[in-house]
Amino acid sequence: NRPIGDAIAEVARYRPGMTFNFADTSGTAPVSGVFRADAPDEALQTLANMGGLRVAMLPTGIAVLRR
Repeated sequence: NRPIGDAIAEVARYRPGMTFNFADTSGTAPVSGVFRADAPDEALQTLANMGGLRVAMLPTGIAVLRR
C-alpha cells in the first residue's frame, strides 16, 4: 500500500542499471504486491502497467519510465 513512485524507487535499488522516472505519479492509486528481487525488470514493468506508465529499456541497462 505504497505510492507507485516509492515502489518504483524501491525496485530500482535492485536493478544493475539506472532507473529514471519522468512520469508524474502523484495522482495514482497506491500499489501493493510482492515482487521477486532477482527479477527487478519484470517488477518494474508490472508497476508501470499498474500505473499506466511506459518503460523504455535502453541497451546500456537504463530504464526510463514515462506516461
